[in-house]
Amino acid sequence: PDFPVDLGASWIHDSEGNPLVPLAEEAGLQVRPSDREAVWVMQGGRPWTDAQYERGGGVTERLDRELLRSSLEDSVADVLARASDGLSPGDRRLLEIWASAGIAADFAGPLKDLAAAELDKAGEFSGPDLLVANGYGRLADHLAKDRKIVLDFQVEKISLVGPKVTVEGPKGKLEADACVVTLPLGVLKSGSVAFAPPLPPTHLAAIESIGFGLLNKCILRFESRFWPAEAEGFFNLPPAGLDWLDWVDLTTPTGRPGLMGLIGADPAEAMEARQDAVESAYDALRQMFGNGIPRPVASQITRWRSDPLARGSYSFPKLGGGSEMRKALAEPVGERLIFAGEALSVLDYGTVHGAFLSGIQAAETLAGLAR
Repeated sequence: PDFPVDLGASWIHDSEGNPLVPLAEEAGLQVRPSDREAVWVMQGGRPWTDAQYERGGGVTERLDRELLRSSLEDSVADVLARASDGLSPGDRRLLEIWASAGIAADFAGPLKDLAAAELDKAGEFSGPDLLVANGYGRLADHLAKDRKIVLDFQVEKISLVGPKVTVEGPKGKLEADACVVTLPLGVLKSGSVAFAPPLPPTHLAAIESIGFGLLNKCILRFESRFWPAEAEGFFNLPPAGLDWLDWVDLTTPTGRPGLMGLIGADPAEAMEARQDAVESAYDALRQMFGNGIPRPVASQITRWRSDPLARGSYSFPKLGGGSEMRKALAEPVGERLIFAGEALSVLDYGTVHGAFLSGIQAAETLAGLAR
């Protein structure tokens, strides 16, 4: 309780013009600019030198150039292979690490499934990211204030048969004039919620086509800091493996020494099945800073794919599941049912503000249908 860390969303991304910024102020969220230009750290805890940064920047720019030239049929894995052609083994390894930590983990999708041409379409706003220091839950509490909220009611069926929309679960039924469905895309994909009558083929195709990825966190709290303090985080440059590459320093926002490791896409999928997942995160730190580092005094790890109420983290631009699929899922089903959430946002998928704006749009659409 004295070390508050969000296990889900942590940042307000692209803060300039972002509607969450004034809402965050109203809700009492403590936010601070987040410098995600992390330090790259090699074995032995040595940060990169200026010369290494210059060389590394040149290597990663090759991938950026190839991404700009990508076609609609290209996955990021295809582009990575072209960008790696002719590089030395060391530079090829660096590019692989950068693609895993900077692209696959950020977008939460496997490189072979990510649509390369869709990546540069993300983002409606700009400006620095803001780290929420005292919990995103305050925003939900603020928006829910003075509204009737039914909690602990897991829905198993949504029925449009009859004069009312009915949602059913183990604890009974609820009725309403209309329904906005904001279930995570992973839950919709799982089929754990039935619709009567079945959803139109266009909606089913969209649910199937849009990617739903995975990003997990491992929170480690320590008695004292042993990692570099010149940035808000660091990237691991391991000799092998692609686990726990990205780390965020939680010391300043929480007031206590701690680290948040991020793992996404394929490595995150494999990690969910491991009983020693926390130990593997600690091993990554030992690989960087030596066997003499202290053990964490507390830890917590997420497994979002295994959570039946989430089935993953957030959507990603999958090959064949681009913006047209997101638009199709946003179309009303009749005049009483409409979907909303980050997966329906054409420009801001994978973000809290994308989910928020999608909800506003869904409410306005329903209000228009009711007139």
